[in-house]
Amino acid sequence: AINFMRIAMSMNDTNLFPFSNHSSCSAKEDVYEAYIGQGMKEKAIQALTAISIPAKLPEINETLIVKYYRNCQDSFFKLANIYLDDKNYSEAINTLNPLLNHVKDISHAYFLRYIAFDGEKDFESAKEDLLKVIDLEGSVISFVWNS
Repeated sequence: AINFMRIAMSMNDTNLFPFSNHSSCSAKEDVYEAYIGQGMKEKAIQALTAISIPAKLPEINETLIVKYYRNCQDSFFKLANIYLDDKNYSEAINTLNPLLNHVKDISHAYFLRYIAFDGEKDFESAKEDLLKVIDLEGSVISFVWNS
C-alpha cells in the first residue's frame, strides 16, 4: 500500500490534465483513503491538497479547467470538510475559493464556504454565500422549509 501511495502522490495533475478525466482525482482520493485507513491524517490531507493547488494546472483554455474542477469537486468537498471539522475555517475557505472561481453553479461549495465564513464571523460573506445557495437551490430549499 505504501508503494502505491508513493506512486500516486508522485503523479502530477499536469500530466493527466489534458485528458480532463477523473483519474488524477481518483488516484489521489485513493491515497487519501489509504492514509486515513492507516491513521495518517496529515498525509491524507496532503493527498487531497495536491488536487486543489491551482498552480499545478497548466494555462490552457477555460473549458478544460472548468471540466477539471467539476470532475474533482468531491475532493474539494472532502478537504473543506476536514478543515471545517477541525474548525480551521480559513483553510476551508482557501480550499473552496479556486473551485468557486472557475465553477459558479455548485451550491454545495457555496454552502460549505458559508459555514466557514460563519465560523470566521465574516457574516457579510456568509450571507452572500447563503443567498447564492438559495438562488441556485431555491425551489428545493423552499420545499424543505415549507414541509
